[in-house]
Amino acid sequence: MSKIVIAHAVEMRPDDIWYPYLRDELTARGHHVEIPALPDPFKPEAGPWLEALRAAAGDGEATVLVGHSLGAVDVLRLLQQHQGTPFRGVLLVAGMVHEVGYEALDHFFEPRFDWPAIRAAAHGFRTLVAADDPVLVPSPFEHAATLVSQLGAIARIEATGGHYPIWSPEIPAVLPALPQALDLVLELLSA
Repeated sequence: MSKIVIAHAVEMRPDDIWYPYLRDELTARGHHVEIPALPDPFKPEAGPWLEALRAAAGDGEATVLVGHSLGAVDVLRLLQQHQGTPFRGVLLVAGMVHEVGYEALDHFFEPRFDWPAIRAAAHGFRTLVAADDPVLVPSPFEHAATLVSQLGAIARIEATGGHYPIWSPEIPAVLPALPQALDLVLELLSA
């Protein structure tokens, strides 16, 4: 049985958007899934987020890490410091590789990422990005390209999907299912 740990986004909780869908689908297939409640999701701090993820992730060998948005940054920081057995795989959904214009989150990107250390900490990387993501500035393609070039990630780029979900005052932050994420986690588990 494999373990999957999902790091949620800023302003989200474990039972929001598509996280329960992914948990339920993977649990039905016999996997153990954890979605730790990262502290203060509306005023996140890098240190406490990293410690909460580290406690849930464990040693790594049979574990796939899934990070969404700022949760993907948290996953990258965990991998950068990881000294044990490499994780089985990593999926970064709408993952950011540098600051994106939200000053309150800039400290999550300091210091710069140590890409070789991150790459050595997992056996496989996947990224899921939407071409219309308004958060990944200057371009979602630039963030995905960095993950491909620096980590050897396989990128899946969708035409639409926003930041999974699209966040705006007019559109509720609801995305009950994200089958693309399920497909990519299953791909990592079968590799």
